[in-house]
Amino acid sequence: MNLSIGNNNKQILGVDIGSRYVKALLLSQKGKRYCIDAIACEPIYGNVMQEREIKDFDAVNHALKKVRKALQTSVKNIAIAISGSTVLTKVVDMELGLSDIDLEAQIEIEADSLIPYPLNEVYMDFEEIGPCARKPGRADVLLSVAHKNIVENRTLISREVDFEVKIMDVEGYALGNAMVNFGQFGDEEVIFCLNVGAAQLQLTVIRGKQVILSRELAFGTDMLANEIAASFNLSVNDVQKGLISGDLPDTWRELLYPQFLSTLQMQINRILQLYVNSFNAEPPGKIYMSGGATILSGVVEDLAMDMNTEIALFDPLAQLDTAKNVSVDGFHGGQFAVAAGLAWRGFSTCHT
Repeated sequence: MNLSIGNNNKQILGVDIGSRYVKALLLSQKGKRYCIDAIACEPIYGNVMQEREIKDFDAVNHALKKVRKALQTSVKNIAIAISGSTVLTKVVDMELGLSDIDLEAQIEIEADSLIPYPLNEVYMDFEEIGPCARKPGRADVLLSVAHKNIVENRTLISREVDFEVKIMDVEGYALGNAMVNFGQFGDEEVIFCLNVGAAQLQLTVIRGKQVILSRELAFGTDMLANEIAASFNLSVNDVQKGLISGDLPDTWRELLYPQFLSTLQMQINRILQLYVNSFNAEPPGKIYMSGGATILSGVVEDLAMDMNTEIALFDPLAQLDTAKNVSVDGFHGGQFAVAAGLAWRGFSTCHT
């Protein structure tokens, strides 16, 4: 679930570096409630990502500096997340009762046949989930692997603004932690969440408070932003601002939004089919939606109508208290799903 392991039990900043925004959230815990102590969201201008790898370091560095200033906190330890084609996760079964050392040795043997890169080019981690339901006497172990470039680039750029990366998580599992800890769901309920960002559509499925599926497709709101920019002779940066402020030509929704909505629906059906095929299951009756696409007015309701499926916004901020000096006005809660899952990691424990 994470690639850099630490034993925390203290505040940690959840910093979600997306293709178009950096979102950051700092939480404190009071009994069973969590409170927002600091929050920030800053745009990243330009085409900074390619297959979720940072290509424009200056643009991301600038956004991170603005986030650092806006947070007004002395907390420097952060949790960040990675995703993309060079990030792999797989549940494997291992003998029960193995020590971490023995488990690591067995994992390396297993990983050699699963990973399409030389082992010296990747960071690898594992976490024992629990007994394997399919094989008595065995344990399910989550194996997480990422190419060193994607990990080291994020670590380096964070240090340049005086952040210290303590946890490197996988986006789908960070989203799962947000759903489990800041959603109101039954212990055995199967939960579906679609996180739709600028360049990535991500499905996370949870059962028994464990992520059982995390998949990604290369699709997002950049398609719509680029179409608006081309049609109205605007820069993509201006469109990005206009989608939030509402300051765009009135006809964009009539001319371009229906096609985007139709394509989004097609991509959602495509990624849901991966779940149906993997588990030989029925399509979900209810879906939660988060991510940058939720800033588009009416998109959740329009999708629900077109797909004839119940779709609801997942807004973790709505489930959190706020400190006296903090306001969440002006922030779109759906954008903070991954950041919330990352911030929660400060109150979790994992093996060292």
